[in-house]
Amino acid sequence: IIDVVHMVEIANGNLKDACQAVMNYDKAVIDKVLSTEKTINKMEELITEYLVEIENLSLTEKQHELIKNLFYSVSDIERVGDHVENIVELMDVKEDGEPITFSEEGRYDLAEIMDLVEKSFVFSISAREKVSMDDANKVVKYEDMVDNLEEELREKHIERLSRQLCNPTSGVAFLDIISNLERISDHAYNLAGYVMSEQ
Repeated sequence: IIDVVHMVEIANGNLKDACQAVMNYDKAVIDKVLSTEKTINKMEELITEYLVEIENLSLTEKQHELIKNLFYSVSDIERVGDHVENIVELMDVKEDGEPITFSEEGRYDLAEIMDLVEKSFVFSISAREKVSMDDANKVVKYEDMVDNLEEELREKHIERLSRQLCNPTSGVAFLDIISNLERISDHAYNLAGYVMSEQ
């Protein structure tokens, strides 16, 4: 469990860095995120190998359930890493292009959904670490809020585009970023769900 919690904490740090790169374009931060993503993939391999070995020991039914949930958790964390990578790749425009920038309203909307997703992910970590139903329930609450907000921001954004208040390139990036953030929140919800199923 310690290794899984460590992996999820690294993924959380990477999510924070990615959000920072969205708000303030910084090539060094983007490179750091991409490098950390490789570490997360490596951790997934190592922890999975280790869990396979434990799975082959004589375990109680409850221990089997926990190992199975840790397998799923590691897979979810690795997927979070992929979504974080997608987010920074959207910001990482090629040499000749201008960096992607968002309108004030767009930045405000991004900050709002990022905050909810980060909270959801942080509570999913502490739910696993402390085996806390209370924290798992908070994740469920935040996941609902993220789903509703993503829909609302999508509609507001399409309206901005139709009024030509932001450029189409940034517009596409905005929609892809909120979509990736919503997927991260889904994985946080899964992580909390495994903890709940163990109670």
